[in-house]
Amino acid sequence: MLALHRIGLLLALLTIPAAAQPRAPGSASDSERIRHGDLELTLSRSPFSGNLSLARLVDHEREIAFSFADASLWRVHWLDLTSGETIESDATSTTRPAEVRRRPEGDTLVVTLIWRQCRVGGERFSVHVEIRLPANGSQTEWRLAVDARAMNVFTVQLAELHLAISPPADGTTLRAIVPYRGALEVADPQRTLKHNGAATFIGNKLNAQLFPVYTDGGAGLYLAAHDPNWYYKRLSLEGDGESYHLGLQAFTEDQVTPGRSFLMSFPWVIGLFEGDWYDAGQIYREFAKDQAWLRHGKLAERTDVPSWWKELDLLELHTFEVSDDVNHTVAGFKAVREFYNIPPGGLAVAHWAWFDTFGAYGSSPGFQATLDGLASEGVRGIPYVWSYAYDASHPSYGQDNVYAWTKKDFHGATIFDPFAPWTVVVLDPGVSSWHDHVNAILRRVGTDGVYLDNPYEVHPDFDAFRNRRGHGSHTIAGFHALMTAVRNGRRAENADFVITYESMFEGFIGVADMIAPENPYEYNPVSRDGSAQYVPLYDSVYHDYTVTLIANSKMDFFRAHHFVHLDDAVYTLAHGFSLGKMLSSIESLFELGGVPNHWIYYASVQRYVGALKRFIVARRRYRDFLLLGQLLRPLETSAPSQTMTLIEPRSDEPYTIRAPGVLTSVWKAPDGRLGILLVNYEKLDTNVSFQFDFESYDLVPGQEYRLLDGRTNGVLATVTDDFTHTMALPAVDLRFLILER
Repeated sequence: MLALHRIGLLLALLTIPAAAQPRAPGSASDSERIRHGDLELTLSRSPFSGNLSLARLVDHEREIAFSFADASLWRVHWLDLTSGETIESDATSTTRPAEVRRRPEGDTLVVTLIWRQCRVGGERFSVHVEIRLPANGSQTEWRLAVDARAMNVFTVQLAELHLAISPPADGTTLRAIVPYRGALEVADPQRTLKHNGAATFIGNKLNAQLFPVYTDGGAGLYLAAHDPNWYYKRLSLEGDGESYHLGLQAFTEDQVTPGRSFLMSFPWVIGLFEGDWYDAGQIYREFAKDQAWLRHGKLAERTDVPSWWKELDLLELHTFEVSDDVNHTVAGFKAVREFYNIPPGGLAVAHWAWFDTFGAYGSSPGFQATLDGLASEGVRGIPYVWSYAYDASHPSYGQDNVYAWTKKDFHGATIFDPFAPWTVVVLDPGVSSWHDHVNAILRRVGTDGVYLDNPYEVHPDFDAFRNRRGHGSHTIAGFHALMTAVRNGRRAENADFVITYESMFEGFIGVADMIAPENPYEYNPVSRDGSAQYVPLYDSVYHDYTVTLIANSKMDFFRAHHFVHLDDAVYTLAHGFSLGKMLSSIESLFELGGVPNHWIYYASVQRYVGALKRFIVARRRYRDFLLLGQLLRPLETSAPSQTMTLIEPRSDEPYTIRAPGVLTSVWKAPDGRLGILLVNYEKLDTNVSFQFDFESYDLVPGQEYRLLDGRTNGVLATVTDDFTHTMALPAVDLRFLILER
């Protein structure tokens, strides 16, 4: 039905007749004002070419408006089928004035912008942009269609809708969300996203389809792709000093057949709202609730996620090679479990270096016995598997005809992973032979789960080529098929089997048991001045639907024995805990990998392990909030934010981030109670106060609520309206408060 709807919509867009009297360039009016309900958009028309661009969007009821600079609304990247080279064209590729068509469709006004007789390389095409304005509400829907039926040499590779957002005229700061490693807030993107004239592209790191902008004055521009299929797309971000340029690029499925027309299969929703990133996230959450990736419901109700996984205290990331001395490894992890007072079954180990080579995954000596020994000590095992890679130098590559499983480029050549230090090929994740291969490996080792590394990571630009030169579905469908086949295949033999993947990509939530995101506080290339600040937008949308993991690359200091920098790891551990993530660590304190025990007596190590102990107890105690609860708007406290200098563990290079002085989060448990978490990650005790606003958390003024100490359950205060609370926070510790009727 979806395919038929798309075909019908494409035909409707591409068969709109030419205007009888198109407005000539330089005519009296240089703009088109279109109002429907409370929404009004203004299209600016160039007096020279007759081209159209979005100039202004207004919500008259909310009195919110955003202005836009003159820029081409669309761009198309063409693939030359004779050479494999790409050519870009935009609205300047025609000298004919763009047309504006309007038609009612029920309560909706449909506006279609048409560019006819565009040219690229001597061939003609046309472009249609459809805009749908609702009678009620403040969200418009935009779709782009390209009529390429007359093309013989070129085919559409990708098509882009493009906006140039102007900063507010009142001088308040413009802020943009970049969905990179969760969500990064960038202030003054028109200035800070300037990269020597080159755009920043967010593709395989595009975690969510939401990228709003807003001002410090509370005006918001909602920008999101409401794509139920989560097909691959890419953001183009750039500041030119005056405007913030944002392009949403969608790729075609068939990039090798000339004359194939293109229709953006999803709407780019452009709307207006009041608030900031959190408010935009709640709008997107309403959309996401109805999508396939949340079909299993909230985590408290999800029966597809094993209970042992929800109740796990700690996931250890075992990055050292598995020792031939099985007792050495088993004794080490038994010591970890006992040191942190974790009961049997509450500790799992993700093993990285357990195999001989990528793809074939022959077990290292002692691995099977290690898994059995750990199981006898109440420790579960989860091996690492690279989700798309195979070592082409291994004999099995030829023997098993793995070449047939690989992705091919435009010329039909196998794609190799440029990040691998040896000959690793990129596999098509949709090939059933690869699914069977992974299942056979996991059946052989008999583990409790699998950690799939970086699905959707390499060569996203080849997303549509697959393994048969341009035919097949989008790559995301292949990874869905891989995860589903592995999950179902293993659960037929082990109902407690879990699958997790290393990404914050939202599209896989429904086929996995946990998200293992990248560390949001690693150095990021997004903003020119390094001022991009992580905000928990992603977590506020999805926390109560899935388990997420603390991704703490600073734990590499354990591996490198750089304990002088371990306070960085304390901060990122505390940050992840404050957002309710599953606790994780890399241990080298118990003679794993040959590190002597005396490291544990270092002061920085004591702070780290002490914090982890307290966090384990607290996450267990406040499970209804930190695991199963909905993450609400964060609190503002009296502790000022600060600039922190962190060290990149692999290079020892310093970089800076902005961080709150005290980490806070507010939670709504499934039973309706609210929880307030405050975490002091610093070495010194502090006093902190916060203002709690009833309206921000949907509480009713005049009704009586009790503020409880989470540890003692003692009543601290009875409140009926907004209140201020002050408390002492010990060094590297936490306090949890509960607000209930």
